[in-house]
Amino acid sequence: MKQSLNVKGLFALLFLLTTSVQLNAQVEDFTLRGSIVSEEDGSPLAGATVMMINIKDTSRSKYLSADAEGKFQFENLEKAFYRLKISSIGYKSFQKIIRLQLAENDIGTIAIAEDVVALKEVQIEEQIAPVQQKGDTTQYNAAAFKANPDASSADLVKKMPGITVDQSGVKANGETVQQVLLDGKRFFGQDPLLSLNTVPAEMVDKVLIYDEQSEQSKLTGFDDGNTIKTMDLITKSGKKNGQFGELYAGAGTDELYKAGGSANAFNGDQRITILAMSNNINQQNFGQEDLVGLGGSGGRGGFRRGGGNSFITGEQSGITQTNSVGINFTDQLSKKLSIEGSYFLNSTDNVQDESLSRETFLNERSQFYQENSRSKTENENHRLNLRMEYEMDENNKLLLRSSLSVQNQSSADFTNGSTFLEGGTLLSAVDNLYKSTNESYNINNRLIYQHKFKKIGRTVSLSLSQTTTPSTQDINFQDYQNDSLINYLTDAKNQQYQASVSYTEPVGTSAQLSAKYEWKTAKRASDISVFGEDQEGKTLFATALSNDFNSDYSYHQPKFSYSYNRIGTNIGIDLGFQQAILKNEVLLPEMKKVFPNSSIKKEIIGEIIGFDRVQNSEACEFVSSITGDNSREVVSFGT
Repeated sequence: MKQSLNVKGLFALLFLLTTSVQLNAQVEDFTLRGSIVSEEDGSPLAGATVMMINIKDTSRSKYLSADAEGKFQFENLEKAFYRLKISSIGYKSFQKIIRLQLAENDIGTIAIAEDVVALKEVQIEEQIAPVQQKGDTTQYNAAAFKANPDASSADLVKKMPGITVDQSGVKANGETVQQVLLDGKRFFGQDPLLSLNTVPAEMVDKVLIYDEQSEQSKLTGFDDGNTIKTMDLITKSGKKNGQFGELYAGAGTDELYKAGGSANAFNGDQRITILAMSNNINQQNFGQEDLVGLGGSGGRGGFRRGGGNSFITGEQSGITQTNSVGINFTDQLSKKLSIEGSYFLNSTDNVQDESLSRETFLNERSQFYQENSRSKTENENHRLNLRMEYEMDENNKLLLRSSLSVQNQSSADFTNGSTFLEGGTLLSAVDNLYKSTNESYNINNRLIYQHKFKKIGRTVSLSLSQTTTPSTQDINFQDYQNDSLINYLTDAKNQQYQASVSYTEPVGTSAQLSAKYEWKTAKRASDISVFGEDQEGKTLFATALSNDFNSDYSYHQPKFSYSYNRIGTNIGIDLGFQQAILKNEVLLPEMKKVFPNSSIKKEIIGEIIGFDRVQNSEACEFVSSITGDNSREVVSFGT
């Protein structure tokens, strides 16, 4: 018995050791080096495109160009099978399957034969390398990827290896692209999907993928490690000036249609783009940000309780009619002043009809449930972005960023259902109506001043920002079965002010000291009032279900940092202190309001929202007075 246990223990130890070796092997970085020469004279092929295509996952592939001596070296490869592909103008393509098993791999010298064809007449066409690695920038040549004449830039970049585009956004080699630029300038704010869907593929010459440095890094010249994954669309030389655009339209059965278009006017640094779209086939927008406020199922499921952040982002079910229009403007007004702005309007009208039939098999006979529901949601969203940059001189700069979004929504959800036994005996019924209106807007402003001293790396910057997000909700739940009405009103407002000053001092050529002081104050007010109508038409105010809450939060934070950044070595040390003050004030559920005993009209439009479960005696008395139910059981509405 002991011998058996010892054998099992030995196998377990061997398994753990083997697993450890395998895990170490998986996380190990692999390298591959080699050189490329001409088979004819042995001369190095400088600039040859070398691709290491991961056979299992092409998104993990790597690309680079051979140096002046024809040498190349890949780093951070995985233990996997790769297809090595080499191409150079005037030479035959070279391919070879390689399995990386060692950490260091030297493939030696690869000789490539010239691509010579003896013909009476020869038409020479330049072979375009699809991908090139230039430093830390990956360059895709658009001419190497075929796209339809009416394709957008989104359709074009989908064909490029390592890039994916879907409803959630844009990714390059697994990393989320946070902004898409057009010739190095922002386009339609920083909405990657909207930018790619707006720019026609035919005007793109190259697509660059790189990590853009933060504003602080650009100011100090020191890489602080904070970057933004950026895609830059470089336009063709003939498309940088002129007017162009497109129109499209289509129609089908059942009155379905889709139409839209775009117009562009480019004149050097001045660029104006207008686009519009209208359809009733559930293409709901150009970009994800404009879907704020649209519920996942329309009607009652479209909102959460709360203040200005109560909206849900997502596509709507059902049939949606969409009308959208947008305009983008960029210009270099003078040598010192540049401006970027965009406005976008999105309007949707969603209708959803559902029918449900369910049969439950019991011991003696079946039980049936039938339900019909209909929801209708109308949503309107305005979004305005503005960015102004003023360079007073080579050492001083002002930057202003402003945004405004306005949201209006109304929705209704009617549900009628019944549960009955085989033979038609009615057991229970549901017959209710949710109606809602919702209004919200968001204002955000930020002003930044930057100053560079004569000593390179010594800087000071000031920042002021303000954010306001008020919202109102008006909700009604009308139960026809019990002849009751509950009205839910919410008025919320969030305000935030923030200021900071920072100073940087270089230490040698590879390090930096910085000091920063930040102050922030945030105020939040939320007033939730719930009313009901009893069987006599008398208005009741539900203290237990209502809430009036105020919150003030502020903090002061000094911070000191030391950063060291050299090739292969990054060190960061932060030392900070924060003093925070939080003050909360609850005005309700303590009764501090008096309301007239006037009836609430059943036609009032209120906002759809789920009520929390009622678990105290006062709330149960309130519900009982409305529904006529004298029981003290836990009651829930639309949970």
